[in-house]
Amino acid sequence: MPGLLLTVHAGDEITLIYGNGVQKQYKVKGIFYTKFLQTDAEAFISQTEMNSVNPTTVNSADTIYVKVKKR
Repeated sequence: MPGLLLTVHAGDEITLIYGNGVQKQYKVKGIFYTKFLQTDAEAFISQTEMNSVNPTTVNSADTIYVKVKKR
């Protein structure tokens, strides 16, 4: 996976295929590099866009973080 998108630049148009088979074309708005592989291998889209691609995500969450105080 590393190096897979080395030829993609801001302004390029790409076709993204989601896990449910939906294909959409997007224009790359920017590139980020955090030196953290799990983050650098991700793409960010808005919740509205995700809901349009996969309606089962409307009003749902897959992760909840809870911060607790130390005693």
